[in-house]
Amino acid sequence: MHNAAQSAEFLLNKGANLVFNKNGMSAMDLAIANKAQEVALTMVQHERWKEILSQPSAVYGWATHGLIKELPSVMKVLLDRCVDVSNRHPLSAEYYEKYDYHPLQLKLYRELDSPTQKDKPKPLEALNNMVQYKRYELIAHPVCKSYLNSKWMSYGIYLHFSNLLIYSAFLGMLTSLILRGIEIDLKPRMKTMSLDHLYANKPNMSHTNVSHFGPLHLKPDIQSESLPSVDVAFLYVVMIFTASHLLKKFLQISIQGSRYFFRLTNYFELICYATALVFAVAFFDIPDKYVPWRIQWLFGAIAIFCAWFNLLLHMQRYGKPGIYVGIFLRELRILMKAITVYFIMIIAFSMAFCVLNPEKIFPDNRNFYEQDHGDDSPNDWQTAHKTVQSSLIRISDMLVGDVDAIQNYIDPILNDQLVFPGATYFLALVTVGVITLLIQAILMGTAVYDLEKIEKSATINMLAMQVALHTDLESKLPEAFLSRVQKTEAIVYPNYTKWRALTKWFDIFTTGDLEGLTGKAGRLGERRRKGLPSGEGSTSVQAHAQQQTKLKDVNAKMDQHYELLRLVVQRMDIKVDTDVVDDPTVARRRISRYAVRQNSRPRTAWKAIQASVSLKSALRPNSQGSDQSVKSGRKSASFGLLESSSSEHFDGGDTDHVSDEDHIH
Repeated sequence: MHNAAQSAEFLLNKGANLVFNKNGMSAMDLAIANKAQEVALTMVQHERWKEILSQPSAVYGWATHGLIKELPSVMKVLLDRCVDVSNRHPLSAEYYEKYDYHPLQLKLYRELDSPTQKDKPKPLEALNNMVQYKRYELIAHPVCKSYLNSKWMSYGIYLHFSNLLIYSAFLGMLTSLILRGIEIDLKPRMKTMSLDHLYANKPNMSHTNVSHFGPLHLKPDIQSESLPSVDVAFLYVVMIFTASHLLKKFLQISIQGSRYFFRLTNYFELICYATALVFAVAFFDIPDKYVPWRIQWLFGAIAIFCAWFNLLLHMQRYGKPGIYVGIFLRELRILMKAITVYFIMIIAFSMAFCVLNPEKIFPDNRNFYEQDHGDDSPNDWQTAHKTVQSSLIRISDMLVGDVDAIQNYIDPILNDQLVFPGATYFLALVTVGVITLLIQAILMGTAVYDLEKIEKSATINMLAMQVALHTDLESKLPEAFLSRVQKTEAIVYPNYTKWRALTKWFDIFTTGDLEGLTGKAGRLGERRRKGLPSGEGSTSVQAHAQQQTKLKDVNAKMDQHYELLRLVVQRMDIKVDTDVVDDPTVARRRISRYAVRQNSRPRTAWKAIQASVSLKSALRPNSQGSDQSVKSGRKSASFGLLESSSSEHFDGGDTDHVSDEDHIH
């Protein structure tokens, strides 16, 4: 239907009732189902837009869900309409921006449609649909960001920071236990282990009065000291905290099933709490009957690493720190994918060096044997490629530029201490070129490629995590509390100077402005500051839709005119030029006429001048001539003019002309 948008606007202006058809579909449902973008734009731009959107949808639940899924460009126009700015100067302290949250507050629509309906709506359903259908340009809209900020400032900041504060206390206690335990438990056990190795290899040392062996202080009995009472209290707190969180995680696994393991954060939390619990409990196993001390401290190292890394993951949900954490995780993911492929080359070079350079040999040089090598250590004759493990670390270290070519390759080659000096030299050169230069450059280029795109992706991921966080919180908070903190609109004064320092500090932990993601300025108010009307200002989507509507109207009119002309031609039995051109007889006649005229044209400039002079002399009357000569001169002049005119017309014309008998007019 060509005039559907105009018809819808006419009916809405006349106050037509919004009813459902026999299938329970509203007018907006039909527009979405038929992908009628112009009709949907007309309805969301009309002054009755709230009444239209308040109708439940038989297909999508609510009309906004259908717009998000099927017509995201129309949903963007709807969100643009929900932004209004004051008429003050943009730099004035009284300048404000007003955001209307009605398209995102489905609870208001539900109450408007059926105030007695008791079922609880899903929290942030509109924003969750944007995340589900990957409508990132919508979730990054200023209205959606302001909506998330309002929820963050209402209750999210208190719950999130209280949770973060509790976790930081746990992290501080665990860190204190690790540091204190290293001094009073781990180091004494390591000294005891060293003494056991010393007495096993030198039994006579235990009966001497020697107090030191190298850097090791020989002490007859080295016992681990007991933990202070404060650390014991920390142990109990850590055990209670980790045990309670492990029970919580197991409950989440039973509810969510395999979906629980889709998030990286859950793995670090499980590993952190499990290893920290084993580490804390092992302090009470003094004789090492159940948990050996080496296993205890291995778990302690894993626990402290995962605990601090988990703190980093906690910071990715809000503000500038969240964007930086998101960029770091995305870069880490890219590098891990790349290094997985290039690790094959690292293994190849490591295995080759293990074959060519496992150990040094005595050189075939008399001067070497004339020197005293009593102070030489066995380590002086070992290489970094003695084992596969050490060779892998050596080649991997070359990725960051630590070649150390003099000690590892140049000195052994010059001192004739290698079995395969030529092959080792060539392989070292190839390793520097491939590992140190090529793969390092590829990894760095892969990491920093399109950094702006990576930042946008990290920002979108942060917004999606905010939606998940608020959805989880609102599903657990009581309805009475949510009704008190719920907002239908927000007014922001960007130039307000009072408490500016505190506001800037809070801005670090809010969604902030995503410059370049939703436009050059990042906010819709920037567009309206340039003089465009607020609320219903033209956007690229609206302009495109209007152009499409105009093009459809022009095409429809052209089709009508074409049909009219076709009927006229058929009625009057007119033969058009295209039919004449297709006639082979006419084509042959044109070719012959063109050849004759080409032969009759003046070939040179001198002949053209002669023809002009003869024409002038023929037109000039002779004093002794008679009337007959004048007439003959006039005839020749007329013939010359006609011939010249016809020749010029043929040469300068755009198309070939046929005789009158060839055309039917």
